[in-house]
Amino acid sequence: MDVQPPKWADRFLELFCKGYLLEEIQGDLYEHLQKNYEKRGRLISALMYWFQVLNFLRPFAIKKSQNSNITIMFKYNFLIAIRNLKKQRFYSVINISGLAIAIACCLIIAIFVKDELNYDKHFENHKNIYRISSHMLFNGNEFRMAQSPAPMKDAFKSDLPEIIESGRFRTHVPILLQKGDYFVKQENVAFADASILNIFKLQFIHGGGENTLDNPESLLLSRSASEKYFGFENPVGQSIKSSDGTLYQIDGVYEDLPHQTHFHFDVLLSMEGYEHSKNTVWLSNNYSNYFLLKDGADYQEVNEKLPEILKTYVGPRLQEMAQISIEDFEASGNFLKYKLIPMTDIHLHSNLGAEIEANGSMDNIYLFSAVGLFILLLACINFMNLATAKSAGRAKEVGMRKVMGSRKRFLIAQFLTESTVISLISFALAIVLVYLTLPYFNAFTGKNIVDPLFGVLNLWPYVLISSLVIGLLAGIYPAFFLSRFQPIAVLKGNLSTGMKSGKLRNLLVIFQFSISIIMIMATAVVYKQLRYSQNKRLGYNTEQVMIVDNTYTLGEGLEAFRNELLNDSEIENATASFFLPTRGGRSDYPFNREENSGAEHAISAQVWQVDDRYIPTLGMEVVSGRNFDDSRAIDTASVVINQSMAKRLGYEDPIGKKLKRVSEENKITIIGVVEDFYFDSFKQKIMPLVFFLNSDANYSMAIRYKSDDPLELVAKVENLWQEHAPGQPFEYSFMDQEYRAKLEEERRLGTIFSFFSSLAIVIACLGLFALASFTAEQRRKEIGIRKVLGATVGNVVSMLFSSFSKLLTIAILVSVPLGYYLMGKWLEEFVYRTEIGIGLIIGSCALVFLIAWITVSAQSFQAARSNPADNLNHE
Repeated sequence: MDVQPPKWADRFLELFCKGYLLEEIQGDLYEHLQKNYEKRGRLISALMYWFQVLNFLRPFAIKKSQNSNITIMFKYNFLIAIRNLKKQRFYSVINISGLAIAIACCLIIAIFVKDELNYDKHFENHKNIYRISSHMLFNGNEFRMAQSPAPMKDAFKSDLPEIIESGRFRTHVPILLQKGDYFVKQENVAFADASILNIFKLQFIHGGGENTLDNPESLLLSRSASEKYFGFENPVGQSIKSSDGTLYQIDGVYEDLPHQTHFHFDVLLSMEGYEHSKNTVWLSNNYSNYFLLKDGADYQEVNEKLPEILKTYVGPRLQEMAQISIEDFEASGNFLKYKLIPMTDIHLHSNLGAEIEANGSMDNIYLFSAVGLFILLLACINFMNLATAKSAGRAKEVGMRKVMGSRKRFLIAQFLTESTVISLISFALAIVLVYLTLPYFNAFTGKNIVDPLFGVLNLWPYVLISSLVIGLLAGIYPAFFLSRFQPIAVLKGNLSTGMKSGKLRNLLVIFQFSISIIMIMATAVVYKQLRYSQNKRLGYNTEQVMIVDNTYTLGEGLEAFRNELLNDSEIENATASFFLPTRGGRSDYPFNREENSGAEHAISAQVWQVDDRYIPTLGMEVVSGRNFDDSRAIDTASVVINQSMAKRLGYEDPIGKKLKRVSEENKITIIGVVEDFYFDSFKQKIMPLVFFLNSDANYSMAIRYKSDDPLELVAKVENLWQEHAPGQPFEYSFMDQEYRAKLEEERRLGTIFSFFSSLAIVIACLGLFALASFTAEQRRKEIGIRKVLGATVGNVVSMLFSSFSKLLTIAILVSVPLGYYLMGKWLEEFVYRTEIGIGLIIGSCALVFLIAWITVSAQSFQAARSNPADNLNHE
């Protein structure tokens, strides 16, 4: 042979003779050849020499098993992947950091989604437990509620053989229970049938045997409630006193319910002690009725039987109360429907009135899943963009491998290994980020997840599989793209640099920024709706109103307490009522004009019991007539209505006109009309409302003050409270804070969109920065020539940004109509809503353009300010 072998030939001969396949030494061979033969002529001479050597030795090579060969192949692919990551540190950091952020985001969303999907599945009989929901249309007023009538429990169990057990909850306002010498406010209280324990099978720590909750004055405590009052001792058999003097016997202590439960009662009072539960009224819906069906029973078949059963029970009552048959009731367009829904569907698929707790939403699951997927796609697009953009830099590697006999599938395996290594490293960093941010996630969502990977959620198998799948998906296009290069064209230097600006990469950049623009538009719309809700005139004034709870414990001393408050010059007015606009206390009843009778003409309206100070204290405006006057006896038979009720009645001037309740002949006189005010979500239309004068409805007291120091006011009111109610807990809040809490859903949604929008922009800009850097590197010669010919820094920066600005313009044209449509659909959920203005659209697009310009300029300025002599010398 006339070509002398290199010094490192012996090492390759040794490896080859040990049985390594030709493809398995290509990595090392390529590294050494590239290092020692950078000039094309010497490189080809060396390749020719090695073809002769390897062809001579191939028949004598000792082949290992196929499994061993595959293992060795993966080993060398892995080592080569690590070497390439080290060589391209800048692009490796861009890829890994962008992918790690996106994966961390997806993992957080996956934690949230799986936790939401697991609601109520911890109960032993969760597949067979159902709750009744009600749907009513009554003279134009539609109600969808999670509650149903009291007698339904026994009637359905008796008439439906599929039901083996039935039970009810009836939520109770917070009560005061004695702890030592003081009474403590206890939240999360409900009445419960003893049979409810057979349905849910609560885990008892103490007690809970036969006859539990049979005693009318018995109760059950959760673990946390038991420790609150009795420490760690067993309280079963002991008694606890409420503020009204009732002495309750403790029948048992049950384990705290997991947060993945649609109810969290800490005290269960015996339903036997609640007289209202024994009523037989089928037109009053106040109870959460649950049913346990037999194994294999089809709840849809049960639902089909309900209309006929309801005719048996509801028909006679409807005839008695409203003098109308159920057939005529339905013929007039009204209806009353009940249906069973699986308990496991309640949290995500039931958002009805009178839910025990606020539920989640399946729409949010879809929304967050889509956002997580988009964020991950943005990071994968970055990877594909950079891999294809740098394809020319790796073309010689591919060409030499193919000349040496490497097959396409081995090249694909090599590039997929590299992308999988990047994915694994990114997942490792993402897991660290998830555990660091988990406390903030729990605080934001109200959850209590400690170990999402190996704990209850057990996400680690999904994480492991996802890391491999994402690595393969992110690398599959670059792998096929790079492996198809023709070796002759590559080694001759005929590879066109045009592939660096391929159509696919441009489409991916457009997709990235389209998603970013849509996310920014969504954030802007959510916050605009939130500002609309905060600034819109509510019909009452939430500012400088303090609410004191538990005023019913004052009894006859309530008026003395209020009078002493009003003696303070800092206090303008005070009203006591159970019904406040910022709270959930609600009650409705059908009314008729005095000349009408029967349900076909009835108007269902909210009925609130208030005193004569209610309207002025809350700053409501009487638009017609007058307010109540406690000194006028006639006002006890009078009402004040809101504008919506006045419109429904159809009177041109309702003052002096009379109403009557359906099924009653007693007439009540309208003495005033107040401006409509919001007492529900902006997603719901303001309902008709009727105020009755009743000074005994005094659960809470709203106090309007003019003090500039609310803390000083709180201290004054608390001192006065202790004088009138010694030993009773002092509970207070501020109405403006309660109103803002009602907007928490929109505020949380805005925060989530802001976070994800920021992530989308960061990830998109990481890719854009890397592409701008690579573009500047590839156009160094052009930049040098332009500067020699007199181009300024601004000219060069504009030139480099122009190609990206075209892509951003296309992204805007694509994303704006889509974003407008999607957020328009979201706003349709609100009866009272803002509008998507042109300013919002222009602002969103301008923000993306500005961020992209800054990103590209950061790299372009550096290239534009470089010495042209260095650029030309480099080329």
